[in-house]
Amino acid sequence: MDAVTGEEWTDVVLGKGNSTVICTYECPTLTDESDSVALWILCGMYLVVAVSSLIVLGKGRACGLTFRNVFLWLICLLCVHRIVTFSLPFHWTMFTLLLVMYCLPIYLQFITFSLLLVFLAKCLLVMQERSYLVMRMLYPTYLVLILGLGAACAVLSIDATQHDGDNAGFDQGVSRFSAITFGLLSVLIGCTGYKTHQMIMKFVLSKQRRQQVLGVSHVIVVYFVVFISRALWSVCYILNANVLQSGMNDLQTKDAMSYYWAVLAFYSMFEILPTCFLLVSLYRWSIAAATPSSPRRQRRRHDPIGVTNGEDVPFLARA
Repeated sequence: MDAVTGEEWTDVVLGKGNSTVICTYECPTLTDESDSVALWILCGMYLVVAVSSLIVLGKGRACGLTFRNVFLWLICLLCVHRIVTFSLPFHWTMFTLLLVMYCLPIYLQFITFSLLLVFLAKCLLVMQERSYLVMRMLYPTYLVLILGLGAACAVLSIDATQHDGDNAGFDQGVSRFSAITFGLLSVLIGCTGYKTHQMIMKFVLSKQRRQQVLGVSHVIVVYFVVFISRALWSVCYILNANVLQSGMNDLQTKDAMSYYWAVLAFYSMFEILPTCFLLVSLYRWSIAAATPSSPRRQRRRHDPIGVTNGEDVPFLARA
């Protein structure tokens, strides 16, 4: 969620003259608000997602640094970050608050889901018999993009510290970073997902296999909608046209408990539920991959990268 402004934060900056105090409304924790049911539910949901990602990780047949394993470890890391920051109080400065509490989770999400895009792009290049571009162009481009966004994450957090006392501008950098990150993700996942779907369907003839590839496409569509919604949320906030965010800002100082329920709704919609859908899909594919193939199922002749590997399971189950 984008950093939010409020009367409490303004009092902290202007009244204290520094930014080394414990924030309250900006980063509510279970330590400070142990009676908040919403925060307990939120942390519990992230814990369930973290454990579920480890369970799905254990169901995989491949070991080591595969795309799938790194992807699941990053999901677990993001959940642990959320649990820790929502549970324990920290003495935040403005810089560390924006960097660790807001920008870092957005950056982790970009690394996590762009990894899926890199895998899909790799599949496309191999199927097009241009695998030499994987090491020459795909991986270097991905590395530069990751490092560039990491630098932007730090720069925007530093820039936000120049808005001391400006409760209308200190979090604009976070909003811009969020809009750029999720906007870029939505464009990449839309284009890469569409091209991958078109290419893979050329290797799929049976009705069952067609449905399984469509399952991968459904995951891509879900995350495209999530990312474009997050980008629009941030853009509207920058333009002072986000009514929902403004309502949360009002609740922040008027009704703390209602604000926590709003926080729960936000993260459930944009992070927890989509991730649960993805984990369920990966779990089902892993189970299908572990099931012995029927003698009637033969490896397709046109299967250069093991898209089906002789089994009726999506390729992501073995990524």
